[in-house]
Amino acid sequence: MAEEATEPAEVDITGLCQDVFSKMAKYLMGELTATSEDYKLLENMNKLLSLKYLEMKATAVNISRNLKDLNQKHATLQPSLDLITLIEKQVAALQQAAYKLDAYSKKLKAEYKKLEGETATEISALQLWMRKANICVPLYNIVEYHYDIIYFSIRAQPFNE
Repeated sequence: MAEEATEPAEVDITGLCQDVFSKMAKYLMGELTATSEDYKLLENMNKLLSLKYLEMKATAVNISRNLKDLNQKHATLQPSLDLITLIEKQVAALQQAAYKLDAYSKKLKAEYKKLEGETATEISALQLWMRKANICVPLYNIVEYHYDIIYFSIRAQPFNE
């Protein structure tokens, strides 16, 4: 059995057009709303960035002012700092001089002790020679030692046999 071809029912073109236009309007309205929201977000971000930049500018101004103050204080203190540096150099030089003086005084002390021993030997030899030769003359022979500084004082001592 064969079915009979039927003509499709007449579709309401006006209703379909209205339906398409209303859906298209909703879609475009959503797109415009999203774009509008994007622009509002960008506007808010720009406002926040402007505030942040203002804060950063204020911070930079404070840093600049503080840096100028520090530079002025440093310039005021510079002569004192230079004096401290000079004093440090002089103290180092004095310390080196003290070390050299100490080494020199130790060397002199060693030489004095050596000479003291030799002088005592020479004086004893001279006294012995004078006794053998029967010479009766004053002997000048006192050596004094005081604070690592060597000096000689001469005293006359009569010769007694």
